[in-house]
Amino acid sequence: MPVPFVFLGLLGCVIEDIGFPMGFLVGGFFSFAIGAFYLFDSYQEKSDKPWEGVLVDKYKEENTRNLTPKDEDAIPMYEKWITYVLVFRTTDGQKKTLEERKTTKYYDYFRIGDRVRYHPQLNGFYEKYDKSLDRYLICPICGRENKIKNDRCKYCNNILVK
Repeated sequence: MPVPFVFLGLLGCVIEDIGFPMGFLVGGFFSFAIGAFYLFDSYQEKSDKPWEGVLVDKYKEENTRNLTPKDEDAIPMYEKWITYVLVFRTTDGQKKTLEERKTTKYYDYFRIGDRVRYHPQLNGFYEKYDKSLDRYLICPICGRENKIKNDRCKYCNNILVK
């Protein structure tokens, strides 16, 4: 962080076109901008950090919600959906859960006992350590299934994690 401040300050002393105070002023501005960026980035990462763990349980939950209006004569209406839940035990002993409601992308991909690494920087991507028995890979960027022989995603052309 202090490198631009020191470098541009010294450069201002050596080069007459920049001048002594202007070099320190510009270097201080760049140092401040870099420091602000790192503070903002560290604040955001505190909420979601990478972790490693093992899948210990997975199950389905059937949920319903009453949509019936308050009228006494109204026909009862319910919304039903299935939530697919994956339970992980991290290396430091914490319990993490992943709930999928609209897709079963990870529910179908993982088996109990699989070692997993979570990458929050890659759109919340869950990476399986041992992919030797898999028929397909999940793209870390778009989340779609790809053939195991592919090196790049056929949908978004990003590199697949093998």
